[in-house]
Amino acid sequence: MRTRSTAAFFGLGATLAYLSIAAPAHAVTMAELQMGEYAIQNGVFNAVFAKEVCSCIFVDGLTLQDCTDPIRDNLPPVATSLVNISVDPVNQTVSSSYKGADEINAALASLSVTVASVGGPASAKYDPNLYGCVLTLLPVAAAPPASAGDAGADAGIVSGDAGMDAGMDAGVDAGLDAGAPGATDAAPPAVTAPAAPDCGPLADGQYCGDDGIENGDASTLYACSAGSLSTVQVCASGCEDNFGMDACN
Repeated sequence: MRTRSTAAFFGLGATLAYLSIAAPAHAVTMAELQMGEYAIQNGVFNAVFAKEVCSCIFVDGLTLQDCTDPIRDNLPPVATSLVNISVDPVNQTVSSSYKGADEINAALASLSVTVASVGGPASAKYDPNLYGCVLTLLPVAAAPPASAGDAGADAGIVSGDAGMDAGMDAGVDAGLDAGAPGATDAAPPAVTAPAAPDCGPLADGQYCGDDGIENGDASTLYACSAGSLSTVQVCASGCEDNFGMDACN
C-alpha cells in the first residue's frame, strides 16, 4: 500500500486537501480556493495526477483502479470528477486531461469554485534508467474567454480600419478622376524608334555609314552581303569612302 501523499507533490498540499474534502474541520480559505482555480485553469492537477498514477502503476505495480482508489491516498477523492486518466501499458505512459469546465464546476459547486476554462493535458512515462516516471508533456494554460467588451473593441477597431481604408480609397479615386484643371486622360504620344541601317541597293562590299547605307552612322564601317548588313567596326578617326572597299581612317 502506498504511503506517499500526492498532497506534497508540487507544494499543493492545502489545495488537494480541500478538494478531497477529507477534513470537515478544516476551514477552506480564499487562498486555497484561488489556488484550486489556478491549478485547474493552468493544468497543474493534470501534471500531478499523470506523474502520481504513472509511478503507482509502473513502479509499484498496482492497477489503475487501485491507483485511483481514494482509500490508497494516491489521488484525492474528487480527482475522478476533475480528470480523465488513460494508461498505455505498451509504452508505459499515463495521460491526464481535464473534463469539461461545466462538469468540473458541477463537481466543485459546494466549494464555491467556478472556472471559466481548463488547462491542457499532461502525460508521464516510466523510465527505467531514472528508476521512476518523468513528465513528458506539460499542460498549457487555457486562454481566458473573451469578454463582450473585448469583442466590441475589436469590432470597433476593424470597423474603423475598414472605414479609414474606404475613405482613403474614395478620396484617392476622386482626386484621380477630377485631376488638375485642364488636365486630360489622353495617353502620351507614342515614341517611334529610329529606323535600322540597311544596305538598300548596294552591292556586296564594305561601306561607310554615309556611303549609300540607309540610316547609317557616318563614323561606322558596315559590310553588305547579299543584301544583309553587318557592322564591321566603329571608326574612331572617321571612315573613308572607296567605292565598296571603304575603310576606317
